[in-house]
Amino acid sequence: DVKLVFNNAETYNKEGSEILDCMRDVETYFSGQMKKHLPSFPYYRRTLTNGHVG
Repeated sequence: DVKLVFNNAETYNKEGSEILDCMRDVETYFSGQMKKHLPSFPYYRRTLTNGHVG
């Protein structure tokens, strides 16, 4: 599940790290592609707040 990959990147990498910055770029691209090719399938992901999903 791609959401798990993004969540793990947030969980295990520090704010400002290259990995976290790249993950956010990839997620933005992925989200755009989902909207373009599968518009009836909404993509959303809960983000971490203070190290916890919420």
